[in-house]
Amino acid sequence: MTDTETKALCAPFSLKSLDEGALTFKGLSSTWDTDLGGDQIHEGAFARSIGLFKSGAHRLYLTDGHPELEGPSGQRANRIIGKVIDAQETKAGLETQFQMVPDDPDAASALRRIKGGFLTDLSIAYKAVKSEREKGTGKRHITELKWGGVGLVRGGMNPHAQADPMSVKALVEQLQAGTVDDETKALLQAMPDELKAVLRALLDTPADPAPSRELAPESPQRLAIESLLRDLTLRRLATA
Repeated sequence: MTDTETKALCAPFSLKSLDEGALTFKGLSSTWDTDLGGDQIHEGAFARSIGLFKSGAHRLYLTDGHPELEGPSGQRANRIIGKVIDAQETKAGLETQFQMVPDDPDAASALRRIKGGFLTDLSIAYKAVKSEREKGTGKRHITELKWGGVGLVRGGMNPHAQADPMSVKALVEQLQAGTVDDETKALLQAMPDELKAVLRALLDTPADPAPSRELAPESPQRLAIESLLRDLTLRRLATA
C-alpha cells in the first residue's frame, strides 16, 4: 500500500507526564493492539523511523488535527503546534515525548486541554512498508512502516449527523441506491467478515424508520465501520 494512512488510538492515549513550565508531555502515540480499521502495528515497526529521527535525518511534528505523512500542508487542521523530542518502542506501545511551540497561544491552549483531559486522542500518520493481510479476516499485520508525525485530535465524529458521508447510515443508503464508488467497494470487500455481516443485516432490514435499522452510537461495529470510512477519506485527501 502506498497511500498515507492515519491510526487513531481506540481509547484515550496514556499520558505519562506533563510539564507546563517546559512545555512538554509524554504518552503513547500508538499501541500494539488491533485498531478499529483492522490494522495491527507490531513491535519493531517504528525502529527504522525512530533511527532516522534520532540521527537528525527525519523530523516529526505534532499537529493540530490529523497529521500528513510528508509534513503539514499549512491548513489550520494540520498546523504545527509542537514536535517530537524523543521516541522509543516499549512493551505497551510507541512512547513519545513532545515539546510545544513556545509563545504560541494555540500550543499553550492545547497543552492545558491535555492536562485537563479535554484533549485525549492522538493520531499518527504512516505508510505501511512491510505488511501481511490475514486471509478471511482482512486483518493487516504491519511489521515496518514510515512514520510521518502525530496529531492531536478530538474523539470520533458526531454519530447522529445524518448528512455525514462517513456515517454508517449514509453508507447503507448508498448501498441501497447502488451509488457506491469502486474504491469504497474495494474497502467493503476487505472488511472483516463480522462487519460485512453487520452491513448485510442493515441492508436486509425492511426500509422503515424502526430503531432496528440503526446501530447504537457507541456500538463497536459502528465505530469500526466509521473508522474505516474516515481512513478512506483521509487517503483520498492525501492523494488529491
